[in-house]
Amino acid sequence: MVLTALLVLGAIQSVSASPSASASSTFQNLTPGRLLDAHQDLPVTIVLVGYHATTGATAVDPARLLAPQLKSARPVDRTTRFYEQVGAYQRFLEPSALGLTYDYRYNVVSASQPFEDGLFAYLASTAFGPLPPTVFQQAYSAHPFAAQQVSSNFVIDANLAEQWMADHAGPMLGIDTTRPTVFFLNWFGRPDFRFHTYGFLSTRPGHDHPVGATQLGQMVAFGGSTTDAPYGTIDRLARVWFYDLSAGPDYSTASWLLDQADFNGDGVTDERIPPIWEYGTSHWYRPFDDLTADLAKIVRFVAVDEFFGPSPIYDPAISEPLLATKVELDLNLFAGVAGHDPRSTLRIADLPRSLSLLDPTRVYATDVSVQPLSGDVAEAYDCQQSFWTANPKSCYGDRTHLGPLDAFYDLDVYFGDHLNQYLDGVRYEVPVAVFDVPDSRLNPNGIRGLASSKPPNIQSWTYAWLTDSERSFGYDDTATVLHEVGHHLGLSHVHDGFDVGLDQDVSVAMGRFFFMAVGDEANTAMSYIPNTTEFGQFDRDNMARWELAARLDNANSILGNVVRSPNAWRAGAAMSAADDMAGEALADLAAWDLLGASRAAADAYALVLTAAAQAGVKVESFSGVADQGRGAGVIAAASDRLDLRMPKPSEAAGRLEF
Repeated sequence: MVLTALLVLGAIQSVSASPSASASSTFQNLTPGRLLDAHQDLPVTIVLVGYHATTGATAVDPARLLAPQLKSARPVDRTTRFYEQVGAYQRFLEPSALGLTYDYRYNVVSASQPFEDGLFAYLASTAFGPLPPTVFQQAYSAHPFAAQQVSSNFVIDANLAEQWMADHAGPMLGIDTTRPTVFFLNWFGRPDFRFHTYGFLSTRPGHDHPVGATQLGQMVAFGGSTTDAPYGTIDRLARVWFYDLSAGPDYSTASWLLDQADFNGDGVTDERIPPIWEYGTSHWYRPFDDLTADLAKIVRFVAVDEFFGPSPIYDPAISEPLLATKVELDLNLFAGVAGHDPRSTLRIADLPRSLSLLDPTRVYATDVSVQPLSGDVAEAYDCQQSFWTANPKSCYGDRTHLGPLDAFYDLDVYFGDHLNQYLDGVRYEVPVAVFDVPDSRLNPNGIRGLASSKPPNIQSWTYAWLTDSERSFGYDDTATVLHEVGHHLGLSHVHDGFDVGLDQDVSVAMGRFFFMAVGDEANTAMSYIPNTTEFGQFDRDNMARWELAARLDNANSILGNVVRSPNAWRAGAAMSAADDMAGEALADLAAWDLLGASRAAADAYALVLTAAAQAGVKVESFSGVADQGRGAGVIAAASDRLDLRMPKPSEAAGRLEF
């Protein structure tokens, strides 16, 4: 069934001949039988606040800052692109390009003195402190090479800082922060400077934060807040992300650990960015002598590749060409801790609410079952966990034919064999297995979640592991499940992605891109920092554009068959209406009404389905339910590790006390 659907879809997509002149001449926006090519003008403003040096290591040269930036980019489905590059599954692959092209324009603005004075005065007035320095600030200060001694710390609510910049950049600098905007801050050197970090504190009345702040979660950057989340909001639409090089040092970016070149021993230097006061030094693991080059990397590989124009990890067009309008999370909760009901720490009602905020054009629902972790599923679970030990043992021999990876896919094999036992068979289900287990049954390598897939790129089972150690660390059960479902829908981490210019994945796990860890410092459940359980503004923007592309591209594919049908004349009015609605979607995209664009594209796609029905053209789904279980896949790109990639200076890195 899946193979047949693949071949049929491939046939639809591969049509290159134009339909008859009489049919094709009626289309102004849709292109029947052809791939989508929708362009969006994407301006990026870079605001320098507190950078006054014109020469030396801390000078910022706007021309060199912009020289390596992408001029245009066509986002791709990362998993399909991987198979294209390795030459696998060529008969079954659709093109990896989503059908979008982002045309970038950059502008560098030096903030005025009133803006700078106002911002830093506001940060000082709202900061909590003085507090003792975090263990990471202490570890940095203890090094004899440290250029500064951090004797205390002030903690600033990251949402409030983001709000101030969104409020004042327009009237004071003439910047439209509803378009992508990066603020690089430097408070150091001013007489009112205070050593500081940022926290996701949610100090606004009525927006209490359910997780809490930890020293591991203290940040030097933030952005991407929304107006309507249950906590951690700003009060206006903004697409703002800021990076304060005078904050910290913090854990996530490893700006406290400057004497080690290679954390994990892979022979590759882990490139990172220090606090601003270390520029001009040459005694650490590398000379810090070119701030411009470092900021240029942040703009391209973090701001652009992660926030403003990322590529999805999986194809967001689930169940194409008959796209799903309702998505059910089939939650299978396995209770492995005596006396603990997983529903007591997993806020199930928040899951469809959060997903509906991520993508209001779909309907999200849940179906929940709770059962003990015992019997065959427990055996498969333990076999899968053994993958991370010195003696991995698969429950299924070499069913996957992947040698050392066999045990890793044991859960995929088990749930594939027991599909009907766990799923309903509704229109589209995200199959989720949640294991609530004692710490002793969590793999020693720290994997806490996985969104699996089957080749050539079919989302499959989604897994989450919940333990007390994760909760004590600060991870929230709801956030963990939402994070993994986010992967299933296409969202990547905010510390790894795909760079179109390099045509390759880039990740914090690759030493020379370690600086991408600062991408975790944003308002999104796709972060590794235990802050929010919600999807942020950048997540929403990208999902809206990806869904527009999925709907219009599949509309084109279906129309390719409709216009060749002998009954196409019956569908003329519906096709014309669909073309007009597609025009509205593209106009909304150009105007940056991204949700409006996605909704209009959904309406255009629905009209194409009407046209197909009128012409007698059958449209089938790629797979009925997330392709659950036809064996194991060969790639599991969206795995999530609890380990934090670098040494800890102390196990005392606990919660902040205000």
